[in-house]
Amino acid sequence: LKHVTMIEIDEELIEIVREYLPQMSDCSDLVGRADNCFDDELVDVVVENGAKWFIDRYGSSPPVESAPADPFDVLIVDALDPEDTSTFWKDLYGDSIFVSSLMKSLSEEGVLMIRIGQTPDLTDPRPDLGPYKVREKLLQMFEEHPDVAAMHVYEEMRSGFLDPHSFLVVCRNVSCRSRWYAKSDVIDYNIYDRIVKTKSGREALKFFDGTTQYSYQVPPMHWEAVYCRREPT
Repeated sequence: LKHVTMIEIDEELIEIVREYLPQMSDCSDLVGRADNCFDDELVDVVVENGAKWFIDRYGSSPPVESAPADPFDVLIVDALDPEDTSTFWKDLYGDSIFVSSLMKSLSEEGVLMIRIGQTPDLTDPRPDLGPYKVREKLLQMFEEHPDVAAMHVYEEMRSGFLDPHSFLVVCRNVSCRSRWYAKSDVIDYNIYDRIVKTKSGREALKFFDGTTQYSYQVPPMHWEAVYCRREPT
């Protein structure tokens, strides 16, 4: 790991988390890292509107001088769910310039992960109807983008929500498929070989291993059922 940039619009929220939810930024068990993750020398915390930050730097071609010298290998977009009841959805999930700026910020092997809301049900209508038609618009923007080489959807039941939530992985290079579909023992070895060591000897990752990734590899039936209702199919 070379560098981490965290972009958060609410500075007060960061201070509240540091004081009242210390377990969320506790890096004291990690070898070579600061006791508090926010204080680590590899971390740069930027207090700004995330969408504006990317559009300002990568919204034009080529990127402006204020863009980071090195592109991002991994982007994690953790915003609110893309529902049509949200007042801000057009700024994030309906803005093709924002989506394009995310892709432009990635390295050639870059990967983007974005939270895409509650998992669909078998009885849901086709995806451009109902409460998640915003999500369908977002998926289509990624599908149509020339820099997108692969997309994977997975759902996770341990993400802290009352209902299972789904996530989208977008890759700039088709080679990410070989990692996505790797065998569980290969993934476990890569984790062992690359993950930061801990002082306690416990595993640094609490919720992810090769078996978990194996469970993500095949889209759930309800996702397939809903997206087979697309028109045209």
